[in-house]
Amino acid sequence: MAVYFDHPIDAPESSGAPIQLTWHPVSPVLAVASSSPSSGGTVDVYMQQGDFVEKCHLERSYQPTVVHWHPTKPVLAVGWGNGEVILLTYPSGDHTALPNTHSVSCTLLKWSGLGSRLVTGDQVKTRFESHRSRL
Repeated sequence: MAVYFDHPIDAPESSGAPIQLTWHPVSPVLAVASSSPSSGGTVDVYMQQGDFVEKCHLERSYQPTVVHWHPTKPVLAVGWGNGEVILLTYPSGDHTALPNTHSVSCTLLKWSGLGSRLVTGDQVKTRFESHRSRL
């Protein structure tokens, strides 16, 4: 028998239409990437009951294209439409931009099994970058 619970998410007004969402594989934390034709895009983090984590809000003038949680740590990798990749730490909201190696939309983010490396890819099929994690 399945049991379902309804926990509405109260998204900030700056958020547009959700385009991607992903649960952390270990922690009960949800990341939601949203897109707005007028303002670009946002990435927001919510706790298990749907509570918005105000410190974990990213907003850019371009759209988020891909989001992927670290396999064990509360770190979210976010790829953007301009090729930027940012690591967002929950719950502090600290964020770090990775060295800018992509000049077109980031389309792939994948952590290694233990989270020691992050592979990023963009729209140019032959371009992939591997970043060593210092987490």
